[in-house]
Amino acid sequence: MQADEIAQMQLLSINSSFDAFTVDMSITELDFNLVDRFFQEIKSQNRIKLTDNNVVNLEKLGLTKKEIPTFASLLLFGNHNTGIHIGRFKDRDIIIDDILIKAPLVDGINDALRFIQKNISVNYQFGNQLKRIENWQYPIPVLREILLNAIIHRNYQSPNDITIKIFDNAIEFVSPGKLMGNLRVEDLMTDYYTAIHRNKLLCEAFYLLGEVEKYGTGFIRIRKQLLNYPDIKFEIDNSDGYFVKVTLSLISNEYKTIKDVGKDVGKDVGKELTQIQKEVYYQICQNNAIKIAEIAQKLGLTERTVQRIIAKLRKLNKIQRIGGRKNGVWKPI
Repeated sequence: MQADEIAQMQLLSINSSFDAFTVDMSITELDFNLVDRFFQEIKSQNRIKLTDNNVVNLEKLGLTKKEIPTFASLLLFGNHNTGIHIGRFKDRDIIIDDILIKAPLVDGINDALRFIQKNISVNYQFGNQLKRIENWQYPIPVLREILLNAIIHRNYQSPNDITIKIFDNAIEFVSPGKLMGNLRVEDLMTDYYTAIHRNKLLCEAFYLLGEVEKYGTGFIRIRKQLLNYPDIKFEIDNSDGYFVKVTLSLISNEYKTIKDVGKDVGKDVGKELTQIQKEVYYQICQNNAIKIAEIAQKLGLTERTVQRIIAKLRKLNKIQRIGGRKNGVWKPI
């Protein structure tokens, strides 16, 4: 066994975990706006009875010991040096965009998910009255579950960050640490595995927030949700013993992004609008007065593509321009 595995087993033997160690800081250094918001959300979940004193509540949950913060409370509400590093890649060696998130975890999770959503594709379907239905490249609840697992179960004794790589047709989550105990990748692909929690306090905190369950059902829920997405391949790898990598990859080219659909605009000469034409029209209806450049930016299209769609919508007498050709805005008729 490696040294950190021996230390982990010792902590488990006394029903403790690494995130329960106290840190050299004052409780006043925690962000109590986050602490207050954290406990308000916990109370709304009604999973534990709390007092009206959040200093007492921190102690009750083990997030402080005699008002000294534990490592878990530092991660949740403090300025820490652990990171979530996310990159958008065009190829394995070509990075288009990236971000390093070191925010307190109660905010960091949402920051990370927003960046992921900004860098994956979405297309739209429209029902009656142009009500838009978003169809993401990967199901957002699955991405959130994988992200939460990476954060809650990572080995915080490792100096490495959680890394997330977003490619055109795949997304990889890599979290420092090996699977706990005798748990194997093969077990995670069944409905009968028993979870072991590396960071008990973090797990408890996100359970009380209603973000996760403590019964080891995370990967079961992921697999069940992905049954509705047969074009997505789900893989887990812990072969090197130092990192757990979870990958979602597209196994067909049937998924069309907005940009893909935009290439077909102009082929439609009938009265029915294509999906992307409806989306441009939706933007004009929602914003009432909007420029072509703004539409292009919102939808990730080129201005030339938007101009072609505008011409089609104008020909169908659905929109009108207010103002001159250069500075005019478009409105629905």
